[in-house]
Amino acid sequence: MTDTIDKKNIISFLLEKEVLIEEDVMNLINSSIDHIDLYDYILKKNSNDLILNKNILIEYLDDIENKKTSQKLNEIEINDRKTIITWEYEENTEKKKYADFVKMYKNRYDEISSILKKRLELSNSISISRLQYKPDNEKVALVVSIYEISLTKNGALIFDVDDPTGKSKLIVSKKNEKMFNLASELCHDDIIGIVGTKLNDVVFPNDIILPDVPLTKELKKSPIEEYVAFMSDIHVGSDKFLKNEFELMIDFLCGNYGTDEHKEISKKIKYIFVTGDLVEGVGVFPGMENRLTILSLKEQFDEFARYMKKIPKDKTIIICPGNHDGVRLAEPQPKLHEDYAEELYKMENVIMTTNPAYVNVGRTKKFSGIDILMYHGWSLVYYANKVPTLLKAGGVENISHVMKYLLQRRHLSPFHKANQKVINSEYDPMIIRKIPDIFVTGHVHKCSIQSYRNVTLLCGSAWEDLTEMNEKFGFVPEPCRLPLINLKTRQVKVLKFGDIKSDEDEK
Repeated sequence: MTDTIDKKNIISFLLEKEVLIEEDVMNLINSSIDHIDLYDYILKKNSNDLILNKNILIEYLDDIENKKTSQKLNEIEINDRKTIITWEYEENTEKKKYADFVKMYKNRYDEISSILKKRLELSNSISISRLQYKPDNEKVALVVSIYEISLTKNGALIFDVDDPTGKSKLIVSKKNEKMFNLASELCHDDIIGIVGTKLNDVVFPNDIILPDVPLTKELKKSPIEEYVAFMSDIHVGSDKFLKNEFELMIDFLCGNYGTDEHKEISKKIKYIFVTGDLVEGVGVFPGMENRLTILSLKEQFDEFARYMKKIPKDKTIIICPGNHDGVRLAEPQPKLHEDYAEELYKMENVIMTTNPAYVNVGRTKKFSGIDILMYHGWSLVYYANKVPTLLKAGGVENISHVMKYLLQRRHLSPFHKANQKVINSEYDPMIIRKIPDIFVTGHVHKCSIQSYRNVTLLCGSAWEDLTEMNEKFGFVPEPCRLPLINLKTRQVKVLKFGDIKSDEDEK
Protein backbone atom coordinates (compact mmCIF):
# COMPACT_ATOMS: atom_id res chain seq x y z
CA MET A 1 0.00 0.00 0.00
CA THR A 2 1.01 3.61 -0.50
CA ASP A 3 1.49 6.04 2.38
CA THR A 4 -1.62 7.27 4.13
CA ILE A 5 -2.71 10.92 3.99
CA ASP A 6 -4.83 12.87 6.47
CA LYS A 7 -8.59 12.51 6.78
CA LYS A 8 -9.53 15.72 4.92
CA ASN A 9 -7.33 14.76 1.98
CA ILE A 10 -8.85 11.26 1.86
CA ILE A 11 -12.33 12.78 1.58
CA SER A 12 -11.14 15.32 -1.01
CA PHE A 13 -9.48 12.59 -3.03
CA LEU A 14 -12.67 10.48 -3.09
CA LEU A 15 -14.83 13.46 -4.04
CA GLU A 16 -12.46 14.29 -6.90
CA LYS A 17 -12.96 10.71 -8.09
CA GLU A 18 -16.72 11.41 -8.05
CA VAL A 19 -17.41 9.09 -5.14
CA LEU A 20 -20.62 9.94 -3.29
CA ILE A 21 -19.84 9.82 0.44
CA GLU A 22 -22.84 9.31 2.71
CA GLU A 23 -22.94 11.53 5.81
CA ASP A 24 -22.83 8.75 8.43
CA VAL A 25 -19.49 7.55 7.00
CA MET A 26 -17.52 10.74 7.67
CA ASN A 27 -16.69 9.87 11.30
CA LEU A 28 -15.54 6.37 10.40
CA ILE A 29 -12.87 7.56 7.96
CA ASN A 30 -9.47 7.84 9.65
CA SER A 31 -6.01 8.85 8.49
CA SER A 32 -4.64 5.29 8.67
CA ILE A 33 -6.72 4.39 5.60
CA ASP A 34 -4.90 4.15 2.29
CA HIS A 35 -6.93 6.47 0.01
CA ILE A 36 -6.04 4.66 -3.23
CA ASP A 37 -6.69 1.24 -1.73
CA LEU A 38 -10.11 2.40 -0.47
CA TYR A 39 -10.98 3.84 -3.88
CA ASP A 40 -10.03 0.55 -5.57
CA TYR A 41 -12.22 -1.31 -3.06
CA ILE A 42 -15.21 0.94 -3.87
CA LEU A 43 -14.64 0.33 -7.60
CA LYS A 44 -14.70 -3.44 -7.03
CA LYS A 45 -17.92 -3.17 -5.04
CA ASN A 46 -19.80 -1.07 -7.57
CA SER A 47 -18.14 0.32 -10.68
CA ASN A 48 -21.33 2.01 -11.95
CA ASP A 49 -22.51 4.12 -9.00
CA LEU A 50 -19.50 5.08 -6.89
CA ILE A 51 -20.94 5.29 -3.38
CA LEU A 52 -19.18 5.00 -0.04
CA ASN A 53 -21.76 4.07 2.55
CA LYS A 54 -21.37 2.71 6.07
CA ASN A 55 -21.66 -0.95 5.07
CA ILE A 56 -18.95 -0.68 2.42
CA LEU A 57 -16.54 1.14 4.72
CA ILE A 58 -17.06 -1.34 7.58
CA GLU A 59 -16.47 -4.22 5.15
CA TYR A 60 -13.29 -2.51 3.95
CA LEU A 61 -12.02 -1.96 7.52
CA ASP A 62 -12.83 -5.57 8.41
CA ASP A 63 -10.93 -6.70 5.33
CA ILE A 64 -7.89 -4.72 6.45
CA GLU A 65 -8.08 -6.26 9.95
CA ASN A 66 -8.42 -9.76 8.54
CA LYS A 67 -5.34 -9.26 6.37
CA LYS A 68 -3.38 -8.33 9.48
CA THR A 69 -4.44 -11.44 11.39
CA SER A 70 -4.69 -14.07 8.65
CA GLN A 71 -1.21 -14.09 7.15
CA LYS A 72 -0.07 -17.72 6.94
CA LEU A 73 3.43 -17.74 8.35
CA ASN A 74 3.98 -21.28 9.55
CA GLU A 75 2.05 -24.47 9.06
CA ILE A 76 2.53 -28.06 10.11
CA GLU A 77 0.29 -31.00 9.29
CA ILE A 78 0.30 -34.12 11.45
CA ASN A 79 -2.24 -36.92 11.00
CA ASP A 80 -4.37 -34.75 8.68
CA ARG A 81 -4.53 -31.96 11.29
CA LYS A 82 -3.23 -28.52 10.41
CA THR A 83 -1.73 -26.12 12.91
CA ILE A 84 -1.35 -22.65 11.44
CA ILE A 85 0.33 -19.57 12.89
CA THR A 86 -2.19 -17.04 11.61
CA TRP A 87 -0.29 -14.07 13.08
CA GLU A 88 3.06 -13.56 14.74
CA TYR A 89 5.23 -10.52 15.26
CA GLU A 90 7.63 -9.59 12.46
CA GLU A 91 10.62 -7.61 13.63
CA ASN A 92 11.40 -4.23 12.09
CA THR A 93 15.09 -3.58 12.69
CA GLU A 94 15.13 0.02 11.47
CA LYS A 95 16.28 2.63 13.96
CA LYS A 96 13.29 4.06 15.83
CA LYS A 97 12.59 7.80 16.09
CA TYR A 98 10.20 9.82 18.21
CA ALA A 99 7.90 10.09 15.19
CA ASP A 100 7.57 6.28 15.14
CA PHE A 101 6.33 6.32 18.74
CA VAL A 102 3.73 8.96 17.89
CA LYS A 103 2.63 7.14 14.75
CA MET A 104 2.15 3.82 16.55
CA TYR A 105 -0.13 5.38 19.15
CA LYS A 106 -1.97 7.32 16.46
CA ASN A 107 -2.51 4.09 14.52
CA ARG A 108 -3.67 2.38 17.72
CA TYR A 109 -6.26 5.12 18.25
CA ASP A 110 -7.51 4.78 14.68
CA GLU A 111 -7.84 0.99 14.91
CA ILE A 112 -9.60 0.90 18.28
CA SER A 113 -11.74 3.85 17.20
CA SER A 114 -12.92 1.93 14.14
CA ILE A 115 -13.97 -0.96 16.40
CA LEU A 116 -15.87 1.38 18.72
CA LYS A 117 -17.61 3.27 15.93
CA LYS A 118 -19.32 0.08 14.82
CA ARG A 119 -21.41 0.41 18.00
CA LEU A 120 -24.79 2.04 17.42
CA GLU A 121 -24.26 4.48 20.31
CA LEU A 122 -21.11 5.85 18.67
CA SER A 123 -22.16 5.82 15.02
CA ASN A 124 -22.64 9.61 15.14
CA SER A 125 -19.64 10.39 17.33
CA ILE A 126 -17.83 13.68 16.78
CA SER A 127 -14.23 14.78 17.17
CA ILE A 128 -13.15 16.84 20.19
CA SER A 129 -12.48 19.84 17.94
CA ARG A 130 -16.22 20.00 17.14
CA LEU A 131 -17.26 20.17 20.80
CA GLN A 132 -16.89 23.96 20.79
CA TYR A 133 -19.69 24.24 18.22
CA LYS A 134 -22.14 22.24 20.32
CA PRO A 135 -24.52 24.11 22.67
CA ASP A 136 -24.36 23.38 26.40
CA ASN A 137 -26.53 20.53 27.73
CA GLU A 138 -26.53 18.79 24.35
CA LYS A 139 -25.93 15.05 24.20
CA VAL A 140 -22.63 14.19 22.48
CA ALA A 141 -20.69 11.03 21.60
CA LEU A 142 -16.87 10.88 21.47
CA VAL A 143 -14.08 8.35 21.05
CA VAL A 144 -11.16 9.40 23.24
CA SER A 145 -7.87 8.26 24.72
CA ILE A 146 -7.18 8.84 28.43
CA TYR A 147 -3.85 10.47 29.27
CA GLU A 148 -4.40 11.69 32.85
CA ILE A 149 -6.66 10.70 35.77
CA SER A 150 -7.21 12.72 38.95
CA LEU A 151 -9.65 13.27 41.81
CA THR A 152 -11.29 16.53 42.90
CA LYS A 153 -11.63 17.58 46.56
CA ASN A 154 -15.20 16.30 46.42
CA GLY A 155 -14.05 12.91 45.18
CA ALA A 156 -15.17 13.28 41.56
CA LEU A 157 -13.05 11.65 38.87
CA ILE A 158 -11.47 13.89 36.24
CA PHE A 159 -10.16 12.37 33.01
CA ASP A 160 -7.94 14.40 30.71
CA VAL A 161 -8.64 12.93 27.28
CA ASP A 162 -7.65 13.58 23.70
CA ASP A 163 -8.15 12.47 20.12
CA PRO A 164 -6.19 13.46 16.98
CA THR A 165 -8.02 16.83 16.87
CA GLY A 166 -7.70 18.14 20.42
CA LYS A 167 -8.09 17.75 24.18
CA SER A 168 -10.99 17.80 26.63
CA LYS A 169 -12.03 16.70 30.10
CA LEU A 170 -14.53 14.18 31.41
CA ILE A 171 -15.95 14.54 34.92
CA VAL A 172 -17.71 11.69 36.74
CA SER A 173 -19.40 12.56 40.05
CA LYS A 174 -19.53 10.17 43.00
CA LYS A 175 -23.27 10.81 43.12
CA ASN A 176 -23.67 8.75 39.96
CA GLU A 177 -22.57 5.53 41.68
CA LYS A 178 -22.95 3.17 38.71
CA MET A 179 -21.02 5.46 36.34
CA PHE A 180 -18.40 6.24 39.00
CA ASN A 181 -17.70 2.54 39.62
CA LEU A 182 -17.35 1.93 35.87
CA ALA A 183 -15.08 4.96 35.46
CA SER A 184 -12.91 3.81 38.40
CA GLU A 185 -11.81 0.80 36.33
CA LEU A 186 -10.36 2.96 33.56
CA CYS A 187 -6.60 3.28 33.16
CA HIS A 188 -4.17 5.53 31.34
CA ASP A 189 -4.12 5.06 27.56
CA ASP A 190 -7.53 3.35 27.52
CA ILE A 191 -9.38 4.18 24.29
CA ILE A 192 -13.09 4.37 25.04
CA GLY A 193 -16.38 5.62 23.70
CA ILE A 194 -18.29 8.26 25.67
CA VAL A 195 -21.91 9.30 25.45
CA GLY A 196 -22.61 12.26 27.69
CA THR A 197 -23.70 15.85 28.17
CA LYS A 198 -21.53 18.78 27.13
CA LEU A 199 -21.20 21.74 29.50
CA ASN A 200 -18.67 24.48 28.68
CA ASP A 201 -15.56 22.56 27.59
CA VAL A 202 -16.32 19.49 29.72
CA VAL A 203 -18.31 16.31 29.05
CA PHE A 204 -20.25 14.53 31.81
CA PRO A 205 -20.53 10.86 30.75
CA ASN A 206 -23.83 8.99 30.88
CA ASP A 207 -22.30 5.89 29.32
CA ILE A 208 -18.78 4.51 28.91
CA ILE A 209 -18.29 2.06 26.04
CA LEU A 210 -15.35 -0.33 25.72
CA PRO A 211 -14.22 -1.96 22.45
CA ASP A 212 -15.03 -5.34 24.05
CA VAL A 213 -16.10 -8.67 22.57
CA PRO A 214 -19.35 -8.64 20.59
CA LEU A 215 -22.28 -10.39 22.26
CA THR A 216 -22.69 -12.33 19.01
CA LYS A 217 -19.31 -14.12 19.38
CA GLU A 218 -19.81 -17.74 18.33
CA LEU A 219 -18.94 -20.60 20.69
CA LYS A 220 -16.96 -22.63 18.15
CA LYS A 221 -16.76 -26.39 18.64
CA SER A 222 -14.85 -28.93 16.62
CA PRO A 223 -16.74 -31.82 15.01
CA ILE A 224 -13.92 -34.10 16.23
CA GLU A 225 -13.19 -34.95 19.84
CA GLU A 226 -9.61 -33.97 20.50
CA TYR A 227 -7.88 -32.12 23.32
CA VAL A 228 -5.48 -29.22 23.73
CA ALA A 229 -3.10 -29.22 26.71
CA PHE A 230 -1.62 -26.03 28.16
CA MET A 231 1.54 -25.63 30.20
CA SER A 232 3.70 -22.67 31.13
CA ASP A 233 6.40 -21.55 33.56
CA ILE A 234 8.29 -24.84 33.74
CA HIS A 235 11.56 -23.20 34.83
CA VAL A 236 13.91 -26.05 33.98
CA GLY A 237 17.27 -25.30 35.66
CA SER A 238 15.76 -23.77 38.81
CA ASP A 239 16.48 -25.39 42.17
CA LYS A 240 12.71 -25.11 42.74
CA PHE A 241 11.83 -26.98 39.52
CA LEU A 242 9.33 -29.71 40.44
CA LYS A 243 11.06 -32.40 38.45
CA ASN A 244 9.19 -35.46 39.74
CA GLU A 245 5.75 -33.95 39.11
CA PHE A 246 6.77 -32.70 35.66
CA GLU A 247 8.03 -36.16 34.71
CA LEU A 248 4.70 -37.68 35.83
CA MET A 249 2.93 -35.20 33.55
CA ILE A 250 5.19 -36.23 30.65
CA ASP A 251 4.38 -39.87 31.44
CA PHE A 252 0.67 -38.98 31.27
CA LEU A 253 1.13 -37.34 27.85
CA CYS A 254 2.87 -40.53 26.74
CA GLY A 255 -0.11 -42.60 27.92
CA ASN A 256 1.86 -44.29 30.70
CA TYR A 257 0.33 -42.70 33.82
CA GLY A 258 -3.14 -42.44 35.33
CA THR A 259 -6.38 -44.37 35.09
CA ASP A 260 -7.72 -45.99 31.95
CA GLU A 261 -9.84 -42.85 31.45
CA HIS A 262 -6.76 -40.62 31.70
CA LYS A 263 -4.89 -42.81 29.23
CA GLU A 264 -7.80 -42.55 26.79
CA ILE A 265 -7.77 -38.77 27.11
CA SER A 266 -4.01 -38.72 26.60
CA LYS A 267 -4.43 -40.41 23.21
CA LYS A 268 -6.80 -37.62 22.15
CA ILE A 269 -4.43 -34.77 23.08
CA LYS A 270 -3.26 -33.47 19.71
CA TYR A 271 -1.92 -30.01 20.61
CA ILE A 272 0.28 -28.82 23.47
CA PHE A 273 0.77 -25.09 24.06
CA VAL A 274 3.80 -23.97 26.07
CA THR A 275 3.28 -20.32 26.97
CA GLY A 276 6.71 -19.13 28.03
CA ASP A 277 9.33 -19.51 30.76
CA LEU A 278 10.42 -22.94 29.60
CA VAL A 279 13.69 -22.50 31.50
CA GLU A 280 14.89 -20.56 34.52
CA GLY A 281 17.34 -18.54 32.44
CA VAL A 282 20.61 -16.89 33.37
CA GLY A 283 21.13 -13.39 34.77
CA VAL A 284 17.43 -12.57 34.97
CA PHE A 285 17.94 -11.02 38.43
CA PRO A 286 20.94 -10.46 40.79
CA GLY A 287 22.19 -13.52 42.65
CA MET A 288 20.31 -15.89 40.37
CA GLU A 289 23.35 -18.12 39.87
CA ASN A 290 22.99 -19.28 43.49
CA ARG A 291 19.70 -21.01 42.77
CA LEU A 292 20.47 -22.68 39.46
CA THR A 293 20.95 -26.43 39.05
CA ILE A 294 21.96 -25.95 35.39
CA LEU A 295 24.23 -22.94 34.89
CA SER A 296 24.17 -22.71 31.07
CA LEU A 297 21.14 -21.36 29.20
CA LYS A 298 21.75 -23.75 26.31
CA GLU A 299 21.98 -26.73 28.67
CA GLN A 300 18.71 -25.66 30.30
CA PHE A 301 17.01 -25.66 26.87
CA ASP A 302 18.64 -29.00 26.02
CA GLU A 303 17.15 -30.48 29.18
CA PHE A 304 13.71 -29.08 28.37
CA ALA A 305 14.01 -30.49 24.83
CA ARG A 306 14.88 -33.89 26.30
CA TYR A 307 11.46 -33.93 27.99
CA MET A 308 9.65 -32.75 24.86
CA LYS A 309 11.27 -35.50 22.76
CA LYS A 310 9.55 -38.11 24.95
CA ILE A 311 6.11 -36.85 23.91
CA PRO A 312 4.52 -38.85 21.04
CA LYS A 313 5.11 -37.27 17.65
CA ASP A 314 1.39 -37.18 16.82
CA LYS A 315 1.06 -34.26 19.26
CA THR A 316 1.98 -30.81 17.93
CA ILE A 317 3.86 -28.61 20.42
CA ILE A 318 3.53 -24.83 20.01
CA ILE A 319 6.02 -22.71 21.98
CA CYS A 320 6.30 -18.97 22.63
CA PRO A 321 8.93 -17.33 24.88
CA GLY A 322 8.62 -15.73 28.31
CA ASN A 323 10.73 -13.29 30.26
CA HIS A 324 13.08 -16.03 31.58
CA ASP A 325 13.85 -17.53 28.18
CA GLY A 326 16.88 -15.51 27.11
CA VAL A 327 15.01 -13.09 24.83
CA ARG A 328 14.50 -9.35 25.39
CA LEU A 329 11.98 -8.22 28.03
CA ALA A 330 10.30 -5.70 25.74
CA GLU A 331 7.15 -6.99 24.04
CA PRO A 332 6.42 -8.34 21.52
CA GLN A 333 9.16 -10.87 22.09
CA PRO A 334 10.82 -12.69 19.18
CA LYS A 335 11.01 -16.46 18.87
CA LEU A 336 13.47 -18.35 21.06
CA HIS A 337 17.08 -17.97 19.94
CA GLU A 338 18.03 -20.91 17.74
CA ASP A 339 21.56 -20.95 19.19
CA TYR A 340 20.13 -21.81 22.63
CA ALA A 341 17.02 -23.79 21.64
CA GLU A 342 18.73 -25.72 18.86
CA GLU A 343 17.36 -29.12 19.95
CA LEU A 344 13.78 -27.83 19.96
CA TYR A 345 14.17 -26.40 16.45
CA LYS A 346 15.25 -29.85 15.24
CA MET A 347 11.96 -31.45 16.36
CA GLU A 348 9.48 -31.98 13.52
CA ASN A 349 6.40 -31.64 15.73
CA VAL A 350 7.48 -28.36 17.38
CA ILE A 351 6.36 -24.94 16.12
CA MET A 352 8.14 -21.85 17.47
CA THR A 353 6.36 -18.54 17.52
CA THR A 354 6.56 -15.07 19.02
CA ASN A 355 4.98 -13.66 22.17
CA PRO A 356 2.15 -12.85 21.48
CA ALA A 357 0.88 -14.96 18.57
CA TYR A 358 -2.36 -16.26 17.04
CA VAL A 359 -2.55 -19.99 16.34
CA ASN A 360 -5.32 -21.91 14.58
CA VAL A 361 -5.72 -25.60 15.49
CA GLY A 362 -8.07 -28.40 14.49
CA ARG A 363 -8.77 -27.05 11.02
CA THR A 364 -10.25 -29.48 8.52
CA LYS A 365 -11.86 -29.11 5.10
CA LYS A 366 -15.25 -28.58 6.77
CA PHE A 367 -14.21 -26.76 9.97
CA SER A 368 -12.39 -23.43 10.22
CA GLY A 369 -10.55 -24.46 13.38
CA ILE A 370 -10.17 -22.97 16.85
CA ASP A 371 -8.29 -19.65 17.13
CA ILE A 372 -5.96 -19.41 20.13
CA LEU A 373 -4.26 -16.19 21.27
CA MET A 374 -1.16 -17.03 23.30
CA TYR A 375 0.54 -14.37 25.44
CA HIS A 376 3.02 -15.05 28.24
CA GLY A 377 1.49 -12.28 30.33
CA TRP A 378 4.05 -9.79 31.63
CA SER A 379 1.50 -6.94 31.77
CA LEU A 380 -1.02 -8.92 33.84
CA VAL A 381 0.63 -8.11 37.17
CA TYR A 382 0.46 -4.35 36.59
CA TYR A 383 -3.31 -4.36 36.07
CA ALA A 384 -3.92 -6.89 38.85
CA ASN A 385 -2.27 -4.47 41.30
CA LYS A 386 -3.49 -1.13 39.90
CA VAL A 387 -7.20 -1.54 39.05
CA PRO A 388 -9.30 -1.39 42.27
CA THR A 389 -11.91 -3.93 41.18
CA LEU A 390 -9.25 -6.39 40.02
CA LEU A 391 -7.33 -5.96 43.25
CA LYS A 392 -10.52 -6.50 45.24
CA ALA A 393 -11.28 -9.65 43.21
CA GLY A 394 -7.94 -11.12 44.30
CA GLY A 395 -5.39 -9.57 41.93
CA VAL A 396 -2.98 -12.23 40.63
CA GLU A 397 -4.88 -14.82 42.67
CA ASN A 398 -7.76 -14.46 40.18
CA ILE A 399 -5.86 -13.68 37.01
CA SER A 400 -8.66 -14.61 34.58
CA HIS A 401 -10.44 -11.41 35.70
CA VAL A 402 -7.38 -9.46 34.51
CA MET A 403 -7.46 -11.33 31.20
CA LYS A 404 -11.12 -10.36 30.81
CA TYR A 405 -10.16 -6.73 31.56
CA LEU A 406 -7.61 -6.73 28.71
CA LEU A 407 -9.96 -8.52 26.32
CA GLN A 408 -12.62 -5.86 26.95
CA ARG A 409 -10.06 -3.24 25.90
CA ARG A 410 -8.96 -5.30 22.89
CA HIS A 411 -5.35 -4.78 23.91
CA LEU A 412 -2.76 -6.87 25.78
CA SER A 413 -1.14 -3.89 27.48
CA PRO A 414 -2.91 -0.54 26.94
CA PHE A 415 -0.83 1.62 29.32
CA HIS A 416 2.64 2.23 27.89
CA LYS A 417 4.19 2.04 31.40
CA ALA A 418 2.66 -1.35 32.22
CA ASN A 419 5.61 -3.07 30.54
CA GLN A 420 8.43 -2.38 28.10
CA LYS A 421 7.25 -2.23 24.50
CA VAL A 422 8.88 -2.36 21.09
CA ILE A 423 7.86 0.56 18.90
CA ASN A 424 6.32 -0.32 15.54
CA SER A 425 5.25 2.68 13.51
CA GLU A 426 3.07 0.69 11.10
CA TYR A 427 0.68 -0.75 13.68
CA ASP A 428 0.41 -1.65 17.37
CA PRO A 429 1.19 -5.40 17.60
CA MET A 430 -0.45 -5.71 21.04
CA ILE A 431 -3.97 -4.92 19.79
CA ILE A 432 -6.38 -7.87 19.96
CA ARG A 433 -7.66 -7.44 16.42
CA LYS A 434 -9.25 -10.83 16.01
CA ILE A 435 -11.39 -12.20 18.83
CA PRO A 436 -9.91 -15.59 19.78
CA ASP A 437 -11.82 -18.67 20.83
CA ILE A 438 -9.24 -19.32 23.54
CA PHE A 439 -7.01 -16.72 25.21
CA VAL A 440 -4.13 -18.37 27.10
CA THR A 441 -1.44 -16.82 29.31
CA GLY A 442 1.04 -17.78 32.03
CA HIS A 443 3.61 -15.81 34.06
CA VAL A 444 1.75 -15.63 37.41
CA HIS A 445 2.13 -19.36 38.24
CA LYS A 446 -1.63 -19.72 38.74
CA CYS A 447 -4.13 -22.00 37.07
CA SER A 448 -7.20 -19.88 36.35
CA ILE A 449 -10.13 -20.50 34.02
CA GLN A 450 -13.12 -18.37 33.05
CA SER A 451 -15.48 -18.01 30.12
CA TYR A 452 -16.36 -14.57 28.80
CA ARG A 453 -18.73 -14.11 25.87
CA ASN A 454 -17.80 -17.53 24.47
CA VAL A 455 -14.05 -16.89 24.80
CA THR A 456 -12.24 -19.32 27.11
CA LEU A 457 -9.77 -17.44 29.31
CA LEU A 458 -7.08 -19.78 30.60
CA CYS A 459 -3.93 -19.17 32.59
CA GLY A 460 -1.53 -22.10 32.76
CA SER A 461 -0.08 -23.41 36.00
CA ALA A 462 3.64 -23.67 36.86
CA TRP A 463 6.17 -26.39 37.51
CA GLU A 464 8.24 -24.46 40.03
CA ASP A 465 7.75 -24.27 43.79
CA LEU A 466 7.58 -21.03 45.79
CA THR A 467 10.68 -18.84 45.32
CA GLU A 468 11.87 -15.60 46.91
CA MET A 469 11.02 -13.75 43.68
CA ASN A 470 7.48 -15.18 43.76
CA GLU A 471 7.04 -13.82 47.28
CA LYS A 472 8.45 -10.44 46.27
CA PHE A 473 5.85 -10.06 43.50
CA GLY A 474 3.01 -11.59 45.51
CA PHE A 475 2.84 -14.86 43.55
CA VAL A 476 1.68 -17.85 45.57
CA PRO A 477 2.18 -20.71 43.09
CA GLU A 478 -0.51 -23.23 42.25
CA PRO A 479 1.87 -25.66 40.59
CA CYS A 480 1.59 -28.97 38.76
CA ARG A 481 -1.78 -28.41 37.07
CA LEU A 482 -2.34 -29.33 33.45
CA PRO A 483 -5.44 -27.70 31.90
CA LEU A 484 -7.02 -29.61 29.01
CA ILE A 485 -9.72 -28.33 26.65
CA ASN A 486 -11.97 -30.71 24.75
CA LEU A 487 -12.40 -28.99 21.38
CA LYS A 488 -15.65 -30.83 20.68
CA THR A 489 -17.42 -29.75 23.89
CA ARG A 490 -15.19 -26.78 24.90
CA GLN A 491 -15.16 -28.16 28.45
CA VAL A 492 -12.02 -27.65 30.52
CA LYS A 493 -10.51 -30.40 32.66
CA VAL A 494 -7.63 -29.68 35.05
CA LEU A 495 -5.32 -32.50 36.15
CA LYS A 496 -3.06 -32.15 39.16
CA PHE A 497 0.26 -34.03 39.38
CA GLY A 498 1.54 -36.04 41.14
CA ASP A 499 -1.87 -37.07 42.55
CA ILE A 500 -3.69 -37.21 39.24
CA LYS A 501 -6.88 -38.56 40.84
CA SER A 502 -7.32 -35.95 43.55
CA ASP A 503 -7.68 -32.55 41.90
CA GLU A 504 -9.78 -32.79 38.77
CA ASP A 505 -12.06 -29.91 37.84
CA GLU A 506 -14.45 -29.72 34.95
CA LYS A 507 -15.53 -26.27 33.80
